[in-house]
Parts: sequence; C-alpha cells; structure tokens
Amino acid sequence: MNDGLREQFAAWQASVQAPSDDDLANQIRTTEALLLEWQRMLYEAHAHLTRYPERAAGAMAPLLEGLQGEQQRQLLELGALLLEWRRRGGNFDLRKRGEPRVAPRPVEARPSASSPEDEEDEEDEEPPAATREPASRRPEESPVSADALSAWREQLSKKQAQAAVRPAEVPEGKQRSTLVALMQALGDVRETTNMVDIVDEVDALEQITTPERRTQWALLSKPMQRAWLSLLVARTRAVKDATINNPGLRERIKVFILHFPAYAKAYHPGYVNGLQVSHNPEGHSWRHDALQFWEQLKQMTVAPPTPVVEEPPAASASGEAPSVPPASSVVSVPSSRPSEPVEEVDTSPIDSLWPLWAMVRDKRVILLGGEPREPARVRLENAFVMAELEWIPGDNPRRLDSVVERVHQHKVDLVLVLQQWNAHKVTNKLIEACKSSSVPWALVGSY
Repeated sequence: MNDGLREQFAAWQASVQAPSDDDLANQIRTTEALLLEWQRMLYEAHAHLTRYPERAAGAMAPLLEGLQGEQQRQLLELGALLLEWRRRGGNFDLRKRGEPRVAPRPVEARPSASSPEDEEDEEDEEPPAATREPASRRPEESPVSADALSAWREQLSKKQAQAAVRPAEVPEGKQRSTLVALMQALGDVRETTNMVDIVDEVDALEQITTPERRTQWALLSKPMQRAWLSLLVARTRAVKDATINNPGLRERIKVFILHFPAYAKAYHPGYVNGLQVSHNPEGHSWRHDALQFWEQLKQMTVAPPTPVVEEPPAASASGEAPSVPPASSVVSVPSSRPSEPVEEVDTSPIDSLWPLWAMVRDKRVILLGGEPREPARVRLENAFVMAELEWIPGDNPRRLDSVVERVHQHKVDLVLVLQQWNAHKVTNKLIEACKSSSVPWALVGSY
C-alpha cells in the first residue's frame, strides 16, 4: 500500500448513523475496528524497522507485505459495506475527523447599472470561482443496481482470498508450547452462577485478547486456531448472558468481543459458531460448548508418542545368549509390511487447462459428510487452490443448520456433498438451500 493510501486511512473514518442492533451496521463497525488494528500493527512494524533497519529485507518483508495487503483488503470490504448501506437508504460521513461543515462562499452581488469604464474593467477580470451547488438543487444519485453490487462482491471475494494472511509455518513444538501458555493465562472454564467467578472470567478474557496475546494466536495451527477461537467465543457468550443486569461488565465485553470476528476475517481459521448474534450453542449451553472445546485443546497440547526401538544386544564371544530385558521395557513395533494395501497419494499438480478451475480456485468450499481428516483436508485445499475448505460431518443437526444458514447468506461459494456418507434428508435439505440461493453444489460418490 502506498503512502498516500496509508495517510488517507489515518485521516478518514466512516461514522455510521444506524441502530445498534442492525447487522449491517455491526459489520461496518467490526471492519472499521479491524482497519484500526491493522494500522496499529503497521505502525509497530515500521517502528521496529527504524531500530533494526537491517531486517527490512529479511523476516520483516513478508510480514509487512501481508499487513499492507490485509489492510487494503479491509478497505475494499468497508467500501462494499458502505455501498450496500447507501443502497438501503442509510447515511454516512467521510469527512476528515474534526473537520467542521463549511458553507459555500456566497457570490458577491454586483450592481446592475454600470458605466462603460466599469464594463471594460469587468472584461479583464477573471470570472468568480465556481461555488458548490446547494444540495437541494443537485440531481438525485441513481441507486446502485443489483448486478453492479453482485459484481463488486465477486471481485471482493477474489481479492480477499488472494490477500488473506497466511503466516509462515511454525514448528509443531512451538505451536503446542504457545497453546499451553495461552491456556494457562486464560485459566479453566469458570462458573457463571456467582459474581466473583463472572468478574474473574471477564478479566481473563480481557487479558487474553490484548494485542500482544493476539499475535500469539497466529502461531497456532489452523485446527488449534479454530478450537481456540471457538473456546473464546463460547466463554464470552456464556458470561455475556450472565451479565444482563450488569451494564459495567457488558460494556467491557462489548470492547473485546469485536476482536473475534476481526481475527476470523483476517486469518480464516474455519467456521466458528457464535460469531453472529443469531447463532445458538451447539450443546445445551454456551458453557457446555466451552468445556468441550477446552478438552479438545487439552488433547492438542499432547505431543504424539514416538516409539523408540533399541537394537538387540549382540551375543557374547563365549556364545552366551544376551539377557532379556523385563517385559515392561519392551516396545511393540508393528511390522513394516502393511496388512492392507496402502493407497498412494497423487501429489502431481492439476492440469492448468482443467475446465473446472473457476469453480474451485479462491473459493470458500464446504465438504459435508464422512469423518473429517485434517491431512486430507489440507491436501484438497492446497491442490485446488481454495480460499478455504471446511470439512463438516453430516451427523450433527446443529452444524447442518448453520451450513444452510451460511448458504442463504452467500458466505459459501461451493458445496460438495459426500453422497454415501450422508442421510437423504441431510442431502436434500442442503441441496434445496443451494438451489434457492443459487450456490453451486455437487454430489461426490466417495472420498
């Protein structure tokens, strides 16, 4: 992003006049808050380079490029939201912050009678500067057409996929240690039945959403990020419901709850239930959901066991057999020959002339059915250059309802249904939603 655009962002801010419960206005405020966050991070990065200029061409280069690209993407998204807001009849003001409204300078009246000498002088004078036409006399602006808005959204979706933040790969050990540190800082899921625990929970959530802590979130893997953000959202929704009669605590919650949708937009960890007001808990309560995600994260902190095989001791020169170690120290290692044939994974790139590239490249895709497998999901997402691939099991009614809702809201670009791994009523419900919302879908025979 060039300096002019950065200065323009620093000087201008959209002030939206809208009800607090309006979904579109909330989206505009969230995007605006995210823009301010990216600007702060850019300032910190540039301040760091002033102290260590030798790092400009090293590790800081991709970071700056990602921050600037994300900031530009959010500016485009804010423009689309304001365009939709204007189409609905809303008003917004893009004046420079603190700039007063200045009325046009009135045109000085001239006497109608003038002498010939005055007329000669008037011919040499420059005409008065053009004044702004009063708003009441200006022609009304034509409303934005639905086709133009649809084209804008499609272009914006492509830019979002291209400019999404893709952090560098972090070693698995570093990911697990970071997750352990974050969970220790946050603490166990607290009760929401007494005020002491409620205040402690708000304090912990407030501290875990500081800018320093949010930079640690990005060090986690995608599955960790998704579970971590789902935990924070569920705990926040639970404590928010418990503070209906406490305006002070609710005001504090309103501040840090904005970081969750902003982070999801920037890093695309996958679907997170609870980011929208209309979402319901997947279990019987938000606290129940939080406990489930807490246990899931605890499992993610455990490193997979690595079997160690020791060479058997050689026989002694006297021919005596080596001593047998106790049974407790013997490690059972499976045979290197597989009992069943292993299907080889084809890693060759897809033909660039494949006719269906436009259907999958840079698209947000839902894969429904079967048992989600993270390695396979990652391979599919990378092979088809998808903006995001989310694999959802078909045996969860709440998740299915959430997918149907996202299809109706055009937050999904393509739906793939594993036919033999879904019930007919599940398949029919999702296909009907795709048809009514004009979202492409396909039935897949198997994995």
